[in-house]
Amino acid sequence: MRSLYLGLGYASLALGVVGIFLPLLPTTPFVLLAAWCFARSNPALADRLYSHPRFGPLLTAWRDQKAIPARAKFCALAALALSYGLILWLSESPVLPVVLAAVMGSVALYIATRPTPRDGAGAGSRGLRRLERSTELLPSRRKQLRSCGCRLSCGEPDPVRRHTP
Repeated sequence: MRSLYLGLGYASLALGVVGIFLPLLPTTPFVLLAAWCFARSNPALADRLYSHPRFGPLLTAWRDQKAIPARAKFCALAALALSYGLILWLSESPVLPVVLAAVMGSVALYIATRPTPRDGAGAGSRGLRRLERSTELLPSRRKQLRSCGCRLSCGEPDPVRRHTP
């Protein structure tokens, strides 16, 4: 089963990379699927995705909170709106804009209704530094946050286990 997840993870990651350059192929779902598959087959590969400077904070926010950062929401919704405007302008079919309005509208509604990450979430070790600067945390609590194995608060990569304060 691990081999199947590993193969599916590599295939999903490859499709995600191709999706960066092809406008018709989405990147995000494939990278999310790759992270999920790698977490079940090879945690070291999942850790590489979660520690990636560009995708890591987004993946961590989704994994821990099912949240999409406000900037990513804005970019996704703007891309959907621009794409739909382009379809309206270029399409000669009267049916295509109606079908795409239903599909793209559903996707836009889903994205818009996802929460934004709480402060410090998805920021890796920056989240711990922000928490450490807080006057509410005692030194013993800081040590507990560092030793919990949670990527959200202490920056240690562990894609399976969640933070338990």
